[in-house]
Amino acid sequence: MGSDDSGRHVLDGNETAQGIARTLAERFNLASHHTPCGAQVFACADLEAHVGADGRLYLVDLARLFPPEAKAEEEHGSCSHLVRLLRPEFVIEYGRPLCSDTYSKFLRRDESDAAERDVHGATVHLMEHIIPDFVEDLVEQVCIATAQLQLPQFDLKAALHERGINLRHLGDCARSLGEHQDREDYGEPIYQNTRALLLTEMVARCFCCILNEQQRQLAAITQVPLDGAFIERHVQLVKELFGMAEGHALWPTIARLATEKYHFTITLPCLAAFSFRNLSSTVTARALGKWRLLCRVRKLTGLKLRRATLALLSDCTEQAFDDLVGKLSSADVICVKECVKDMNVVHSSEGVLFSLMAPKSADPEGMWRRAIKKYEHVLAINPANCFVRCRAADAYLQLAALHAEAPTKACRRTTQAHGPPRLLDAGVYRAYTHLAEAAACGNAEAACQYALFVRDDLGDAAEAARTLADAAQRTPGNAAVRGLLRELVE
Repeated sequence: MGSDDSGRHVLDGNETAQGIARTLAERFNLASHHTPCGAQVFACADLEAHVGADGRLYLVDLARLFPPEAKAEEEHGSCSHLVRLLRPEFVIEYGRPLCSDTYSKFLRRDESDAAERDVHGATVHLMEHIIPDFVEDLVEQVCIATAQLQLPQFDLKAALHERGINLRHLGDCARSLGEHQDREDYGEPIYQNTRALLLTEMVARCFCCILNEQQRQLAAITQVPLDGAFIERHVQLVKELFGMAEGHALWPTIARLATEKYHFTITLPCLAAFSFRNLSSTVTARALGKWRLLCRVRKLTGLKLRRATLALLSDCTEQAFDDLVGKLSSADVICVKECVKDMNVVHSSEGVLFSLMAPKSADPEGMWRRAIKKYEHVLAINPANCFVRCRAADAYLQLAALHAEAPTKACRRTTQAHGPPRLLDAGVYRAYTHLAEAAACGNAEAACQYALFVRDDLGDAAEAARTLADAAQRTPGNAAVRGLLRELVE
């Protein structure tokens, strides 16, 4: 199934593969369509299904599984549709199926206009509804994190992805924040902290691009596989970032990249914009904003500093932070680790595929275990992925149900969170923790699943009702939450 020659020939004769593709498209809200050669496809036309030598079916080339964002006027004729894709969290929740092959030559001409209109409508919905709603919720989350002194650890990337927003929209989020700021619901310090979070992420990612380019240039010049010169360049750029070294080109370059990547204007100098305000009288003098920027730079570039150096930098005044950064040298660096961008969408899709195949498989237990392995891989990288948490919880429960009549020697855990202590099978306990964490993040689907779990499996209707009431406040328009809450109350 699929095409291995850029769409000149598209195979659709394998009924098993087509059935899996159809189910996958339904789960991910993808629109079926036809290629110019007449073949019907349910995802991207260059997705390939192969029967391996072991008799198993393998799906490859999933990079364009999800539809692209709408192109701007100046982008028509470009290849932006190959890389500027909508996130799965957004596509799944959108009100109508979207075509993965929009703007591509794999789509039949008489279907292309409708596909482009759908993608345009989805992109407008993302920009005019999803992002402003996210920013409003972000300000509230920042307010809570500020009060709890957890702002430097706030996971902005996970929060964006949970709502189906790509990181390339950081500038759009910052502009939307400016519109919210006029309302003064939370006060100037909270809005400044929210802006500092968004600005920090943009600057750290622009810094990463500059570092990569300079390291490539250095590699071309030296042609020596020793890492000493590369670590020195890395440390030098970090010092320039915080204004602790001679260098006048870094911040103008960051500002230029921010305009290109995020369509956002950074006013120079802007280091003061990273300060976090109104945290606590005991920490107002700490350089928490700069510390967070350093943490993001370390994470994105693989810079591993010595523990003693980190301990000093993590809890000091702003003046002391500047002095310590100014004294940084290669001796403070343990190593620079490789940074590999992991395509979580592939592992998520494989997990869903194994889950779909498990009920009809000759080895359902093996399929569920494969699905769990894929889900746990995604959660190890992005713990805030509520969609995957719900899928993982379901897989654990399905696996536990297979052994309902034949208890195994699986580890058993005790939970005292709901009424009398209960012994839970290890898999059921994992399902419970996944649903609890996803529900705590405010995900409506997770809240419904968690409420049903604690009501039916743990016998705690009060906890179920409380969870749904919280979810109804967070997502007042969600009919599933309101309906289940009404059922519990009645």
